[in-house]
Amino acid sequence: MPGNMFVPVDHVLPILGDLIAEGHPAGPGRPWLGLTTDEGSGRLVVNSVTPSSPAEKAGIERGNIIVGINGETPTNLTDFYKKLWSKGGAGATVALDVMQNNAVRRIEVKSINRLQHLKLNSTF
Repeated sequence: MPGNMFVPVDHVLPILGDLIAEGHPAGPGRPWLGLTTDEGSGRLVVNSVTPSSPAEKAGIERGNIIVGINGETPTNLTDFYKKLWSKGGAGATVALDVMQNNAVRRIEVKSINRLQHLKLNSTF
């Protein structure tokens, strides 16, 4: 479904110079794992894993259920990302408790900055 993204101006102004000069905020970026999850029936289900991403390399698969992050149980998708981002910047290792084949397994995933994974074409 098509949509737009709205960002409050007070979030943009502090990074506007970086966006104009570099196309992204300066710094290490937030930790990125390369997985997409959906909330369903009170659970976080992995619906896709980006090829060659940290999540794929760590063994996370589509259909896995995330039951914990860094030793805590996420209450919803928003809480999952808050817990992920509270671990630090890109490069932080994140402990995911994942239900695979009816057993919970702790998987350590070393995050990266998403820009490292993207293959961006230069516009100049």
